[in-house]
Amino acid sequence: MAEIVFLNKHTENLAKNSKKSYLSAHRKLLKIFECENFEKQSNDDLITGIQNYKQSTHSKQVGINVLLLLKREVYGQTISEFETQREKNNKTILEENKSKSKDSKLYLPKYQELIDYMDIVYQAQDWRAFIVNYILINFHTRDMDISLNIITNKKEISNDINYILITKTKATYVRNQYKTVGTHGPKSNIITDRKFIEAAYGHYKNSALCTKGALFPSDNTNYWISKCTCGALGEGNIYKICVNHFKSDLGKLKYMCNSRGSSIDTLIQYYDLDCDLSEN
Repeated sequence: MAEIVFLNKHTENLAKNSKKSYLSAHRKLLKIFECENFEKQSNDDLITGIQNYKQSTHSKQVGINVLLLLKREVYGQTISEFETQREKNNKTILEENKSKSKDSKLYLPKYQELIDYMDIVYQAQDWRAFIVNYILINFHTRDMDISLNIITNKKEISNDINYILITKTKATYVRNQYKTVGTHGPKSNIITDRKFIEAAYGHYKNSALCTKGALFPSDNTNYWISKCTCGALGEGNIYKICVNHFKSDLGKLKYMCNSRGSSIDTLIQYYDLDCDLSEN
């Protein structure tokens, strides 16, 4: 009962499909392990059971994240084994995506899977991953744009860095360094999404994750973004997924290009869009 109460509470702000996915995964896990809750089962036994059960790697990953949450939040137990398995599953998902290549093009998951994954990392309180995925999905940036610092004081603002200035009610995301800043100038976005603000504060306050407000612990931005995204998709593939999802929406494509600091012409040149982008 405690597990169901917890999951209902912690998914109440998620999209309907995402909430349904979590609750369904929990019911499925109870059936797999033929138990009433997961308090006494060892992490290793649970991981072995999930990984050996005949289901997609994505479904296994959802199960891993549900159990990670329950073990940490409901029972106050250690979760390192689940975190290790999650990393392994991410690598497997990447390899599975590659194996589904068609005509030398990488198979990519659907847009909704990106949204679901963002919900998963939010529930797992993986704040860095949530911030990365939120920015990539909503602002369609390149890697360089996400090399940033999180700050809480306007005195820390510098025109030489990318940063997120957070307050209790909003976050201001400023990009002073990105590929085409010389053409388009610095860019700024106001974010009022409660979950994003929570994630930014959560990352900022966790000294184990954050050094002097830096989103990443090293300069290898590409590595960290790959590590934070579903199946290690990385920035480029997520952008492709977004482009394909909104390929019939000229207004959205223009927004994406403007936010990224590129042009519709570039979009047409580099992405295979089977739609009419001309304004009638």
